[in-house]
Amino acid sequence: MSSEFDYFKNMILKESISDLNLGERVYKNAYFARLIEVMGKHFPTLEFILDDLFPHLVRDYLNSHKPSSWAVDNVGLNFANFIYQNTSHYDFGVSSRLIGDIASFEETQNQCAVAKNESLLKSEQFEKLKPDDWNSVRFPFASSSFLLSLHYPVHEIIEAAQKKILSEPPLQEPTFYLFYRQENDMHWLIVPERLAIFLQRQMSESLLSAAKAIENGEEVLIEFTQLLTQKPHIFKSLNCAPEKGVNQ
Repeated sequence: MSSEFDYFKNMILKESISDLNLGERVYKNAYFARLIEVMGKHFPTLEFILDDLFPHLVRDYLNSHKPSSWAVDNVGLNFANFIYQNTSHYDFGVSSRLIGDIASFEETQNQCAVAKNESLLKSEQFEKLKPDDWNSVRFPFASSSFLLSLHYPVHEIIEAAQKKILSEPPLQEPTFYLFYRQENDMHWLIVPERLAIFLQRQMSESLLSAAKAIENGEEVLIEFTQLLTQKPHIFKSLNCAPEKGVNQ
């Protein structure tokens, strides 16, 4: 892969001397190179599979989504949306939707990793609920939990890239990922579409109402109960959960 600084050195040479003096140009492009480096750390799969195309894509993104502050940790928050909406002229060799999905997955990983700590649900809390309580209780996601809907199952591409292997692109298939954190380690799992819909609905309406709105609602309730029992840390503590939860 060519050096990111070589790429930006070429940018400097193309700049008109009347636009910026040399010191300003060097500073400007060194800062952009720093942003490229940060984006590479946030999106390692894209950096690996796109290779020399990656810094060009990031430059186009930064030109339309300039950082709002000198802090660089959130520089890639709109990267996936940019790829979905503004890269029809790029020849990725695969669908831009797939590239955008990879960006969405990696950015969600980043958000999960840096989310604030808070009190999480414990199994003994919902085990103590009375029958009438289940008519009104809500289970909002913890700040470190995210439900992500993608067009493709991208996890195999990402796992292969971690081993420096280029895998075959997957077939398009709606896939729902649930990201969560446990003891400071980030995890994810794939959930069925019906459970994903239920998870969204149950944070603004009763469990029974959410289940009735979904085909095979009784089976979904069983799936939700299993998730609640096996991974309660996905959800906020009932002590700090509002009456009507708001999806993260």
